[in-house]
Amino acid sequence: MKASIINSNSENEKLIRKLYSVAESQDANAFVELFTDDGHFLGCLCRN
Repeated sequence: MKASIINSNSENEKLIRKLYSVAESQDANAFVELFTDDGHFLGCLCRN
């Protein structure tokens, strides 16, 4: 896929960047809160 096709401000990219940010902060509780009890990614990162 060409980079020009990917919207750099897409919601998916924002979600992934937030996920990585939380993971890199090594805040295990915040990271776990991004997923349901059975391991599905919530996709809504409403926390700041």
